Amino acid sequence: MKLPNRFFSVLLLCVISILAAAQTNFRTLALNEAIDLAKKENKLVFIDFYTDWCGPCKKMALEVFPQKESGRFLKQQIRVLKAQCRERR
Repeated sequence: MKLPNRFFSVLLLCVISILAAAQTNFRTLALNEAIDLAKKENKLVFIDFYTDWCGPCKKMALEVFPQKESGRFLKQQIRVLKAQCRERR
């Protein structure tokens, strides 16, 4: 993925998280399991892609996801997963 695409992807995730109105409950499911569960519950799937070196990722983890309003919204509307991205070598 090119750098501008990564930037806009991270920006989109930030905006979605900020606009999302309890604490975020990240699930440890495989993507296919999350999609199947979301279909059964008529919900969307949100994946938080993050890295250890990503400043905006750390900020969201500290300031956005712990907010009760964010968690409440995400819990009601969306299945939330977390995926660590690593740099390819």
